[in-house]
Amino acid sequence: MQAGPLLGAVRLSAGSRREIWTGYRINSNLNSIELCCRLWRMRQSRHQLAKLAFDAVAESHPGRVRDHNEDNFFISPRLAMYAVCDGMGGHQAGELASQIAVETIPRAFVASQSSGHDSPERMLTDSLYSAHKAIQVSAEADSARLGMGTTAVIIWAPPPGDVLWVAHVGDSRAYLFRTGNLQHLTEDHTWFNQVMRAGGLSGNPDDWPNRHVLSQALGASSLIAPEVSQLTLQNGDILLLCSDGLTDMLDDAEITRQLSAPMSLADIVQSLVREANRRGGKDNITVIVVRVSQPAQSGTPTAILSANPGDDTHPPRSR
Repeated sequence: MQAGPLLGAVRLSAGSRREIWTGYRINSNLNSIELCCRLWRMRQSRHQLAKLAFDAVAESHPGRVRDHNEDNFFISPRLAMYAVCDGMGGHQAGELASQIAVETIPRAFVASQSSGHDSPERMLTDSLYSAHKAIQVSAEADSARLGMGTTAVIIWAPPPGDVLWVAHVGDSRAYLFRTGNLQHLTEDHTWFNQVMRAGGLSGNPDDWPNRHVLSQALGASSLIAPEVSQLTLQNGDILLLCSDGLTDMLDDAEITRQLSAPMSLADIVQSLVREANRRGGKDNITVIVVRVSQPAQSGTPTAILSANPGDDTHPPRSR
């Protein structure tokens, strides 16, 4: 099926007792999305945020070059968890790898919680290891899938919601935008970045070959070493998760300009995707933007996942 853009939007505030919505972009078929939402329904009374509320908008677009989309994402208001996965592998195996990851991560996370683990780092790494193993098992069942893998970047704000945990494998990124400043929350797991951090890089970094070759990825690497970190959130913070289809096209200055714009979250997300496409759209582009605010004192929290035509100025075309 032809991949198409999908926009998801959610809000979670204190005392919410609504059902979980999680979603990932497989294609433009809403029945697939609705099935996923039913599949990942969780208990209503377990995760309630008292200090902060989170508004989130997500969009995934195939870009201008690829004829299919190997990215997937999920948004789980009940868990206050968001993730982006960027798959890789031939014969659409990359799309399958990222799909397996977004299915497995929240399920494994809840299982880790239920088993009595109280370490956020342990629960997040358990989730990533479970996804890693699930992808490998799927690849072993079909030789056409051998070598498939995916990146994963996750953010999670457990109750009462003022601390954010970040976990990742690969080069999908998390950013914090606070008081006009953009901060990287993740370091790319690439051989290029590993050499650069060790001080072994000479010449112009832009001329370095194979700069996007990953040093680890879920499923594709024999071993993974997820990185986990934490920070304290503040009212007004903006969080950005994205695949490298965005960051290959937009530098930090442009991302800062976009996040600073006086627009709605949906407009910011669509503007980021549109600008990445305008500059070439060489890869699939997936973006989640989360705004942190004070919880609403009244009114009913909402959770929405809906189709949106997005920006069709540059429709996907064959490679």
